[in-house]
Amino acid sequence: MQTRIRLFSFAGIPLYVHGMLLWCLGLLSVFLLVSSDDLGAVGWTLVGAALTLICVAIHEVGHALAARALGVEVYDVVLHVMFGMTRMEPPGSARREIAIGCAGPLANLACAAALYPLVKDGTDWGHEVPHSPLSVAFAVNLVLGGLNLIPAFPMDGGRLMRAFLSLHVGDRHATRIAVVLGRVIAVGMIMSPIALGFVAWSLAIPIVGFLILFLGEAEWRRLLVVDEARRVGKFLDLQAELRDRAGTGSSVEAAPEPPSDQPSN
Repeated sequence: MQTRIRLFSFAGIPLYVHGMLLWCLGLLSVFLLVSSDDLGAVGWTLVGAALTLICVAIHEVGHALAARALGVEVYDVVLHVMFGMTRMEPPGSARREIAIGCAGPLANLACAAALYPLVKDGTDWGHEVPHSPLSVAFAVNLVLGGLNLIPAFPMDGGRLMRAFLSLHVGDRHATRIAVVLGRVIAVGMIMSPIALGFVAWSLAIPIVGFLILFLGEAEWRRLLVVDEARRVGKFLDLQAELRDRAGTGSSVEAAPEPPSDQPSN
């Protein structure tokens, strides 16, 4: 089975769905059909899952369109099991990163604002979980827009904080601060059901916390590799320059040793 399946292109940006996501949706459908005799409830659950994916796609397309408008090349958008990802070249500046980071949550909040007049007089808000499709879409957009503004790297709020900090302390220190704060917030979310008395809705918060922790560590490792590659690239460029100068008869000293200090985790 392919790891990614192309759904369509939006404004020339291909949108893919990860194969594992399709497997999970299939397993969810089978589980619901086997465990419930209420086909209506099964249908509404699957509709809610589909609307959630659409809202995630809206979020990622917001990032992608903002990046393209700022001249940043966008490769594609991929929907994974619990998150979406917009693959693009590095923004190149903190201001671009801030604008791109804001676009995703703002897209969700704009959708929630547009849906609010249609659901404000609804009759299903007395339930813990909204029932109508419009109410589900409103709630998901509101949660995605708000949740992604939490300053926990690598969520949008964490990236925004890193971009603001990088204007004052540089990229490496800004990233380190954002990662540490993200870890603290993630651990707090994982432990939150204890403080909240293990009420039903609080049990979903640790899932988000573990996701933030996992993605944050993966992003930090990736940034370490990119940082080291840049350092090695600069060293190789320096060696090439020294060889060129030596070839023209210039008197030069031996090339320095490559940098050995590694960014600490």
